[in-house]
Amino acid sequence: MKPQTASVPLPAARPDLGAWAAAHSAALIALFVFALTLWPSALLNDTDTWWHLAAGDWIVAHRAVPHTDPFSWTFAGKPWIAHEWLSEVILSRAFRLGGWPGVMLLTAACFASGIGLMAREAAKHVRGLALWMLVLVGASLFGPHLLARPHILVLPVMVLWLSALCRAKASPPWAHLPLMTLWANMHGSFIAGLALIAPFALEAVLASDTKSGTALKWLGFTAAALAAALLTPFGLEGLLFPLKLFTMRNLGGIGEWAPVTFAKPQPLFIAAAALAFTVWRFRPRLGAVRWALLGGLFAMSLHQQRHEMILAVLAVLVLAPSLGQAPRPPSEVSAPSPWPALAVVALAALRLALPMPSPVTASDPAPTLARLPPALMRERVFNAYDLGGYLIRAGARPYIDSRADLYGPVFLDHYAEIAAGDPQAMAAAFDREGVQWTILRPDTAMARAMDRLVGWRRIGAGGNAVIYARLRP
Repeated sequence: MKPQTASVPLPAARPDLGAWAAAHSAALIALFVFALTLWPSALLNDTDTWWHLAAGDWIVAHRAVPHTDPFSWTFAGKPWIAHEWLSEVILSRAFRLGGWPGVMLLTAACFASGIGLMAREAAKHVRGLALWMLVLVGASLFGPHLLARPHILVLPVMVLWLSALCRAKASPPWAHLPLMTLWANMHGSFIAGLALIAPFALEAVLASDTKSGTALKWLGFTAAALAAALLTPFGLEGLLFPLKLFTMRNLGGIGEWAPVTFAKPQPLFIAAAALAFTVWRFRPRLGAVRWALLGGLFAMSLHQQRHEMILAVLAVLVLAPSLGQAPRPPSEVSAPSPWPALAVVALAALRLALPMPSPVTASDPAPTLARLPPALMRERVFNAYDLGGYLIRAGARPYIDSRADLYGPVFLDHYAEIAAGDPQAMAAAFDREGVQWTILRPDTAMARAMDRLVGWRRIGAGGNAVIYARLRP
């Protein structure tokens, strides 16, 4: 008989942290972006956020979407296409539930979700450091535009739509049509989603053996996408609105629509350098249509900064499959881990718990407005362009705000003539239009002219705004 030997249990296998991180790269990238985006108050440093909140409150209070302007005194009752109405309601409810921290949390969540979806799509082809670099360089193009506004809220929808177009071949992504309806009710950039059907349809037709049949499918999909975009409170007017906005001659004078400046380093230049390195190092195998698409979007971004966001998403989605790595086999795809989600919950709770200073941004003129007599608040005001949103949120009716599409090029020219600081033009306009007070940025030509304007006096000033009132006879 053989002697029995005691069995020695083998030590439990230690988890491979590196393998776990690699398997959950997309979630970790989203968590990293979420953690970075959640804190800077610069998310709120845009006057548009203020009037978007006011619009959302108006929609909830009236249970309707406005078709005329309810805010300014110059254009009160005139047609207004509130094309971002759904995003405004979401922003309004976030503020109602969590105040400014709630708005920041919503913005960070939408931005991180969009970047995470980009990373998930890219991770099917690229892994490790290459994945992180590709996605984060793309995310950097959002830097100048990372604000608590509808174009960030709609980012997950944009990524899902463009991912579907990139993957589509002979058969269009019919199941994704509801995304177009959602996009059209959240932000005017939906027009880019419609326009980008064309290059992917052309690519599919060129690669198809049955070109006529493929072309008919994509034509049908284009018609269906147009119909989906019409499902808004504004119908055809809402569909045409972005096209009218793009053709405004004053558009280049608005920061986000202005050309990229070469006076300081720009994320676009860093992304271009990264693309050049990628081409040199990896020789990505892109078809002519996709190269032309990236080149065209880069040129459009130089001309108008706003296009950088579409370029960022498409560059990641288009380049990832062509970087030379084989698609990840199904055996390597792991089940979702709860740990990134738990970290998100903890960070969100911390953001909501931490108080924020008041005013929340250095641009907010609230301390200066507090010195304004309540009766004067109801009188007609002439305000700096970038103070209009703050006035709307404070309950005053501005002369102008950042809804350039509402005011139109003729009125914008009229405003610019007054704001240039010519005392005679200012006095004539104020008398003709019944302006009783002004709120301006200090150290501007107009503010200096107001100090010398007969019949007016300064009644309040702060670091970010100065108020003048008409002297009573």
